[in-house]
Amino acid sequence: MLLAAALAPALVLASPSAAPGIHAEHAALRPAPLHRRGRALDPTPATFSKWVYGYYAYWAGSVADLPWDRLTHVALFDVEMTATGALKNQHLVTDVIDEALALAEPYGVKIHITVICFDKATMGAVLPDPAKRALAIGELKAMVEATGAHGVSVDFEGMAQENILDLVAFVEELKAAVPEVTVATPPIDWNQAYHYPKLAAAADALFIMGYNFHWSGGDPGPNAPLHGGAPWSKYSLEWSMNDYLGTGIGADKIIMGLPLYGMRWPSVDNSVPGEATGKGKSLVYADAVVEAATYGRHWDEVTHTPYYFADALSQTWYDDAESIEDKITWSLDQGALGIGFWALNYDGNDPDLWDMVAEHTQIPGGDTDSGGTDSGGTDSGTGSGGTDSAGSAGSFGGASGGGTDSSATGGASGSGGDGSGGASAGATSGAGEDPGLDEGGCGCRSTPASGSALGLLLLVGASARRRRRALA
Repeated sequence: MLLAAALAPALVLASPSAAPGIHAEHAALRPAPLHRRGRALDPTPATFSKWVYGYYAYWAGSVADLPWDRLTHVALFDVEMTATGALKNQHLVTDVIDEALALAEPYGVKIHITVICFDKATMGAVLPDPAKRALAIGELKAMVEATGAHGVSVDFEGMAQENILDLVAFVEELKAAVPEVTVATPPIDWNQAYHYPKLAAAADALFIMGYNFHWSGGDPGPNAPLHGGAPWSKYSLEWSMNDYLGTGIGADKIIMGLPLYGMRWPSVDNSVPGEATGKGKSLVYADAVVEAATYGRHWDEVTHTPYYFADALSQTWYDDAESIEDKITWSLDQGALGIGFWALNYDGNDPDLWDMVAEHTQIPGGDTDSGGTDSGGTDSGTGSGGTDSAGSAGSFGGASGGGTDSSATGGASGSGGDGSGGASAGATSGAGEDPGLDEGGCGCRSTPASGSALGLLLLVGASARRRRRALA
């Protein structure tokens, strides 16, 4: 069991297992940028070396605002699976998909339909039942065929451990029905409910929701820490990647999802790590960047995360082009299939951000052959989890304790919302226990290039635009 509540009660405000994940939280709160910047699309379609996968949140702006020239995939959020297996709210996708497909076509961008379920009881009713699974999959297949979409993103959060193989069956059957399938998966599998190797074998890619490590109900801290270590916990993007790879999955099945939002917490003071005095509130990328320029940007060297203080009684932690570039560079260095974002349009169409993304994911001067790489990747096998190492629950989902196990003194991380944060999620089962932790919180258009020449070109481009960090 997790010991955070016992060992660091001042840092634990509530159990994330009782709260929605960040996708569900944003769907309810609907954050949208107050500040927007314009950028013209590159008229020449690019050749990509990596996937760039983005979720389109309908509340944040128009599909016409998306950086189509910088993306390989757009997942339209969302249709919802009900307890009978039938879908609802299809209009959230059908209202925009024709326009999205028309805008995507010149750039060869693939459009996915995102199917969500954030209710544990609903997943418990549908996933074990072959007839209900067939109904859901049949309706998704019909949507894909009727609209001309290219695939489906499965975003089921807060699932019980008992449904671990039922989700695998759902993904296998869905993949047999539609051209392409991705699965959104947690950075920390608190419920041990996701069989990473079997899901990777069944799907084209796993989208690690690499954010919400410090959740709205916990204490202030980095949303998507690149590395762990004092004064934070060991949990980080590095830990998550190692956890997944430790189960035998190839990195070429992993999309590292990164946040285009931050979080502001009311706090006791400006001490870092800090202590929250209430619930945090999401702030989108575009607005956080503007505020940081006003109030003064600070930098956390351990986690590669910027933050600022809007006043003496709050802390805002967010990501900007520099921190995202560090996380993109690191993820791709690990061999990831690509990178992704929650959620598109939160950035206000920032040209600096998307030009940087292009430097790391597009082939300079490459041809625009649309033949593409087989997005199926490598068969990752169906093993039952990796080595049961320190900090590991040793179960299907992994939590193999990858990365550096640094003691957490002070601000606990809390990858709550997206790991087990479904609206009706039950108690956490404690993957990778760590004292002092909040408990929870390519079908691309060309073959990826290889060799040192491309690496050098990308490195030079990235180095040329590296900005000086503003240290505290």
